[in-house]
Order: sequence, then structure tokens, then C-alpha cells
Amino acid sequence: MNLSPVEIARKNLEYVPKHLGDLYISLIAKTYFVRGLYSRGRLANAFGNLCARAGSVDSLCKGVCILEQGEAGLRERLFRYGGVDGRMDLNIPFLNITQVLQFLALSSCAPATPTISELVGRIREVRTFIILSDISISGNSLSAELDAVNRVVGAFSLDPAGVRVIVSVLCGTANSVRKLSGRASDILIHETIPDVYALRPNSPSGEPMGWSKSQLAELVKWFAETVVDENSLLSRMARSCNTPKSKEWGFGAEGWLIATDENTPNNSLPLLWYGSPVHPYIPPYKRVSSMTYREESLDLGAAYWSIIQKGGWV
Repeated sequence: MNLSPVEIARKNLEYVPKHLGDLYISLIAKTYFVRGLYSRGRLANAFGNLCARAGSVDSLCKGVCILEQGEAGLRERLFRYGGVDGRMDLNIPFLNITQVLQFLALSSCAPATPTISELVGRIREVRTFIILSDISISGNSLSAELDAVNRVVGAFSLDPAGVRVIVSVLCGTANSVRKLSGRASDILIHETIPDVYALRPNSPSGEPMGWSKSQLAELVKWFAETVVDENSLLSRMARSCNTPKSKEWGFGAEGWLIATDENTPNNSLPLLWYGSPVHPYIPPYKRVSSMTYREESLDLGAAYWSIIQKGGWV
């Protein structure tokens, strides 16, 4: 039998400090839950909005480089539900900006061939870059993607001033729009999550959604110190990024109350999604990380650009 998040939370009450039990249940119950993140209706709506910006389906499929954030298969889903027949990777065969940078870095070290020259020429001729993202909470990851795209535009476009960069996000926050503002020509967010779902412990404003800030701080600290394992991915990322508060408030330390039927963002409170290998606490909302993580992190974007510059492309 599948239990609801609140039912799971009630089972966890035996571990939660008793005076914080009502607060804990309330947090789980009031979490913003996104249903059907990849539903046909949502994807069709996103596709329609992109077509409206481009003028037509034909315009959307020509002179455009369509990339996605990560490798979630969002581009293929979007165009399948938009009714476009054929493959979107034939003109410029890159799924995301990381693959573009990899190609440019590797090709700058390789002998010039007609195929390499043709692909670089196609990149130079792109008039519109579109970045597809499923969910954007803090906007940090998507900002990094945009910065990389804008760097490619500046270095490789025949007319950088004439190139548009459009971001299409299935579900995002007003917070992420502010972060992305100025980095893109147009930002399309198809479902906006209100800022009220960010607890923002460092904000000087009043009690978020009527909850006591001191009790919220006590609850998340209890969770970080009692449930979160020091060898877990969450702990290792917190150490590597030097963000110890992420074990309490989630990455970005804004304490978002957001979950989706696909996955729960790590910007959200860990007590929503974190499951310990040693503690019996059951996370009310699911999260499966796509990452493995060492203590040190590597800036691959900087490494690729170093290779590109040494290879003489820019």
C-alpha cells in the first residue's frame, strides 16, 4: 500500500522531538507538490509557447540550436508531444552545452576535417539558442548553462548581437527568474512556484507561513545532526562546496518546500527527501540523485575553455 507523504511523516514522529511534531507534519503537508512534471499537457503547452516566440513550428526547427539542461531527454519529449516528426539532433548533433564545449575542445586539438569545419560553421550560423529545463529553483545551475551558451555565442557567432538565447522552464520559481534575468533574451516559465515556499532562514522578514523561525531552525538542526549520515552524498557535497547549512536547509540554504512526482530538488529541505542508510527515518518525498561525488569538484567548463583557447579557436 502506498502511503501519502503525511502518512509517512506520521510514522517518523517517533524520531522527531515531540515539541516539534506538529511543525514537522505541517511542513510536509504544506509542501508545494508538482504533479505531471513531464505530462503531455505541460509539454504541449511549453512547445506551443516556444512556437509562438519563434513564429511557427518551421521557424522553431530551422536556424535554431535546441539544447537541454543535463541529459533528461526533455528535448525529445517536448518535440514528440509537439507532434514534430523526425530527429532534432540532425542539424547540430549536441544535446546540451557541455557536449558543445566537449566538441569544440576536442576538435581544437584534432586535425581539421571537412566534418569538423562543417559543424563549427553550423554553430557560427545559429541565430537562436534555446535551453530547455524541467525545474529551476535557485537558478544557479541554469545560470551556469546560460553563461556557457553566451560565451560560445560571443566567441563563435558571426553576429553575437543578433543571436537570441531563450530559456524554457517547465516549472520554476520567481527567484530563478530574477537570477536568470539579463542572461537570456527571453525566459518562459510554464508554472511558477510562489516565493512563499522558500523559508529563507536568513531573511529579516517575519515568520514564514506563520511558523516560528526558532523552531524551524531547531527542527532542521536536529535532522542534520541526528539523521544525516556523515558519509552520505549530502554531507560530502556540503563539505566539498563548503556549505554546511545545506544539510539543514538544502542547497542554497533557502529551505524550499518543493517536491515533484519525478524527483525532489536538493534545494528543498533535506527532511523532505533525505534517506539515511543507518537511521530508520523514511523520507516523505522521493529523491534519487543522478550524481556520484568525490570530496573535490572539478570545473570542466573552465578546463574545456582552456583547451579551446590553446587550440586557437578563439
